[in-house]
Amino acid sequence: MIELSERCKRMVEVPPPGFALPGLRGGPLIVTDDGGGVARQVVSRLAAAGIAAHLHPTVPSDAYGVIHLGGLHVAPADDTVARTLAGRSGGVFVTVQDTGGRSPGLAGPAAPDWPAVKAIDCERGNRTSAAIADAIVRELLGGGSTDVGLRADGTRTTVATGTERSTGELQLDAATHPYLADHDLGGTPVVPVALVLEWFAAAALAWLPEPGSAVIRDLSVLRKIGLDGYGNGGNRVTVQGNPADPARLKLELLGARDARHYRATASREAGLRPAEWTVPPDLAPVPPDVYDGRVLFHGPRFQAIREVHGIGAGGAAAVLTGVADLGWPGRTWHTDPAALDGGLQLAVLWARQRLLGRATLPMGVREYRTHRSGRFDGPTRCVVRAGGVWSDAAECDIGFLGADGTVRAELFGVSLIARPA
Repeated sequence: MIELSERCKRMVEVPPPGFALPGLRGGPLIVTDDGGGVARQVVSRLAAAGIAAHLHPTVPSDAYGVIHLGGLHVAPADDTVARTLAGRSGGVFVTVQDTGGRSPGLAGPAAPDWPAVKAIDCERGNRTSAAIADAIVRELLGGGSTDVGLRADGTRTTVATGTERSTGELQLDAATHPYLADHDLGGTPVVPVALVLEWFAAAALAWLPEPGSAVIRDLSVLRKIGLDGYGNGGNRVTVQGNPADPARLKLELLGARDARHYRATASREAGLRPAEWTVPPDLAPVPPDVYDGRVLFHGPRFQAIREVHGIGAGGAAAVLTGVADLGWPGRTWHTDPAALDGGLQLAVLWARQRLLGRATLPMGVREYRTHRSGRFDGPTRCVVRAGGVWSDAAECDIGFLGADGTVRAELFGVSLIARPA
């Protein structure tokens, strides 16, 4: 029995991270009938997203995944689904109820052994069945594993605990992420560090309840993510967040068979003061066409450097563009990964000069600070500040500034490692 006190916790408004509930594409889903027309529209919307789902009056004992809409039923629902699930594990279990969008959290006790479990408290209000179905499917495709309340006014809330693991899945293919075709190494698209920073910042903003800007620390590239299925079915990656304490998350990016590719810690911090960013005094001009296909191998949709002001021993300076001008699709950005990648590209150009022409790749970031959420509007000034230089590696800091000098984001301790010859 669930004590009422366990569910009477502080609810906070949070944005969706943009990750799907893990496992949605792993097998056919059974959608139970709500008696009011929502279920049929949920099935239709999932099918439009390429997810197999079927309306079914009962739940087969061998069902891979269940979206249980009994909590929306116009008549009192029985416990048939709970009894069917008892004592076995499956793939995905989602329960949807309506207690005003304020009390999510009944899925876990119903299906404790299922890998992906989520509760949605969806307030009906005056919304049509179509609008409710839209809200449910939007949450399944963009809300990750977190239990949520969806109020009729569009507010999305979750319990402010910071003590539970959260996960989310991303489908990466030519349709969902077309720009990755222009980040190709050796004939295979590769996920860039800047996009992982976007995902980790999204996780911090969605999964940490306290206010403040996202801060990512100790980002390490453990192994690259080559998208060998990019043009044929795609690849899936999972963002996983485990609480280090109520104010910090340990984040990992997992690939096939849960292989670890990236790790970092995340927090949210208010009142961050940016560093001072001045252009290094020793800059020398460089040829205008910096995209040579070797040191900077990036295709058109990753060519974020608009103008290099100069490069010297003390660093570099340039003007960048971002996701809007480069045509990256997506309505919600938590950072500007195209501009961030442009800053890393400028760092690679600086490292080439310091490492006798050698090409490098970013393999770690000591700290990433976001001073504003969302994509960057207009041109972005970028300053690279030199750090240590060794025979096969270099380190630097990177600042991203608006035209008025306002600091938009900062990367400290960027580790650049020489690529194999």
